[in-house]
Amino acid sequence: MSYASIAMSLGTQEAKLGIFVHWGLYSVPAWAPSSGELGKVPLAIWFKKNPYAEWYLNTMKIKDSPTWEHHVRTWGTDFRYEDFIPIFMKESRKWKPEEWAALFEETGARYVVFTTKHADGYALWPTAVKHPHLKVDHLAAGARLCGELTRAVRAQGMKMGIYCCGGMDSSFVPDAVQTIGGRFSHDPAEESEEYVRVCFAMVCI
Repeated sequence: MSYASIAMSLGTQEAKLGIFVHWGLYSVPAWAPSSGELGKVPLAIWFKKNPYAEWYLNTMKIKDSPTWEHHVRTWGTDFRYEDFIPIFMKESRKWKPEEWAALFEETGARYVVFTTKHADGYALWPTAVKHPHLKVDHLAAGARLCGELTRAVRAQGMKMGIYCCGGMDSSFVPDAVQTIGGRFSHDPAEESEEYVRVCFAMVCI
């Protein structure tokens, strides 16, 4: 879904500016190489040099990628992606969504879209569903990030939207996506009934 279509779905056709928030486990390492900008790196190796931190889980699976090298150097070979969870949960409790929303409003934004789950499979809303591959509970006992930001954004008079990545989940795919074709052949919704059940349960519970 494009930013324009998200704005239209929020009833903000006249809005000229919106804020799209990417924040999750990948915000703990908060790292990606700057050399993977589209147009500067051949598509054949773009996933290996993916410049987006929110793809950290997928890219760290590619041995000898810049992200893999950074992860081993910084966190060690035995540090799993899900080991970022207690760090994220601890630090996210310090956040002040009212300050975020006030800042967004000051920019002139008319709407905010929050990434509630990216391609790493980690949800930012409370759910009792246990993730079968990250091997941990989600935020059932942690901060209700999606709800807290929603209330803060609406209090500032802005529209609120949520984005949830459903076609890609690196936690359900053992191997890394390394090509454009692989992006579609690794779609867990097509390959795994378990993935569909988990996604449905997370949204409906």
